[in-house]
Amino acid sequence: MHIEMDLKLSQTALNDRLPGGDGGPPVFLDEFHLSPLKVHISFSPEILIDTSQINVEEDTLSLYLRSFGIGVTNISDAILKLAYYDATGQLVTITQLQDRVVKHYIHQTLTQLYAVVFGLDIIGNPYSLAQNIKAGTKDLFYEPYQGIVQGPREFAEGVVIGVNSFLRHSVGGLVGAASKITRSVGKGLAKLTFDEGYQKQRNRRMAQKPSHIGEGLARGGKSLLMGVYHGVSGIVLKPKEGAQQEGVEGFFKGVGKGLVGAVTRPLGGISDMITYTIDGIHHHTQVDDKIDYMRHPRYIQPDKILRPYNTTQSEGKYFLHQVARPRAWTDEYYHHSVLSDKSVFLLTDMKCLMLQFDDMVNEWKVDWYHHYNDVVKLPVLLGGEEEAVGIAFTALMDPNAGVSRFFKNRRKKERMVILPSSISAKLLHTEFLDRLD
Repeated sequence: MHIEMDLKLSQTALNDRLPGGDGGPPVFLDEFHLSPLKVHISFSPEILIDTSQINVEEDTLSLYLRSFGIGVTNISDAILKLAYYDATGQLVTITQLQDRVVKHYIHQTLTQLYAVVFGLDIIGNPYSLAQNIKAGTKDLFYEPYQGIVQGPREFAEGVVIGVNSFLRHSVGGLVGAASKITRSVGKGLAKLTFDEGYQKQRNRRMAQKPSHIGEGLARGGKSLLMGVYHGVSGIVLKPKEGAQQEGVEGFFKGVGKGLVGAVTRPLGGISDMITYTIDGIHHHTQVDDKIDYMRHPRYIQPDKILRPYNTTQSEGKYFLHQVARPRAWTDEYYHHSVLSDKSVFLLTDMKCLMLQFDDMVNEWKVDWYHHYNDVVKLPVLLGGEEEAVGIAFTALMDPNAGVSRFFKNRRKKERMVILPSSISAKLLHTEFLDRLD
């Protein structure tokens, strides 16, 4: 067969055998090889629908379905394994070579689209689940086999390692799949609120996964309560916010948002509670690769000048970052005083804050705060100049925080901060007065 083809080619003019077209001069490929590719695909749409452009003629059901669909089309680490491309002893133009390579990878991608479809979080990412079970099953047989080659003791250790790996991958995969489903449903429900601020706050909160079951239950319970609170309060607040921004039309839009939020936010809270609980269980099935830092990250002051490492400033910036990031605050650190292992008083360039560590959710939270403009009575030392034990001041409550938003007149609140030593009390008093000047 090959001899006949060679004889036929030998009787053909060389010019007739050259590739034609506009692909440039032909090149001879003695050996052309492209190695296999492994592509990891993760996709999370963050398209915000501008509700100001919505009119009464628009199909409401279509709008809600589109919003929910955007929220649930997450893909987490879908893997495409594209085979190698090889060309040997060929005479082609560059254009022809490009076309062949493109067609090769398109064919490889189309034959593995199932990995993308089964990588959707809303169906539990069954592709990832299958990969986990596959890895656990491999260890279940491979580890004992490796041990029996070396001896009885190593065989027993291999059995333990293999069984542990199989259970960890199988249970972890199943729990992780359930977590992905509830997380996607919660994100879809958050999209239905059409509240950009609420969606961003939820994304930041859900990015912090619990480290144990107790923390998962605590975070889940908090999410449920916050969902119910925001759902009920939104019935009153959303029409008010809409009227302030867009007048009468904004008022009626706010009524719609409030009524929808009264349903979607509690449901989202339930979904997030289930997600947090499952994540707490899932953490125990994973190998703990947590890295413990030897020191807090360096604090770079606003002038961006690199200075020697300062332990106190870096610690204070760490405390501020823990509470500022979830709230999207842009405060700059100024001074802080550690009151106890679970209590810190912090001064920024805009406000003073009292921080408390919550053991249930394993994070720092803001107990209360005041902007400097709201301080109506300057701080004074408690116990006198010589035996100061703390400071006291009076400030107006934030009208947008907590239950204060329901009161017409701003309430005054007397605050006392007790410090561990007289020196720290005097220093805090001085720094506080400097910020108020």
